[in-house]
Amino acid sequence: MDDLAEMKMYVVNKLLYEVEHASNAKDRLRALRDLGEVDGIDAFKKRSEVTMKVQSIEEVENELFETLSSLKKKAIDVEVKEIPSKK
Repeated sequence: MDDLAEMKMYVVNKLLYEVEHASNAKDRLRALRDLGEVDGIDAFKKRSEVTMKVQSIEEVENELFETLSSLKKKAIDVEVKEIPSKK
């Protein structure tokens, strides 16, 4: 095997064979797990996406003002009562 892609295909094919021909469930699950970890299959990789939003200072200020205004509308008045101290 002179190429990494060929070796990867060989490993994948062997894992597929094990999945189909393993004598017990434990070996099948192990082969499936190993197959899922192969680069390109990546069945178990966690992915996250980050989106950057570029805004002018005016846009940021407006958005912040709108957010604060909406929070102000949701504010509620509470009455604070003192709790007697234990002696």
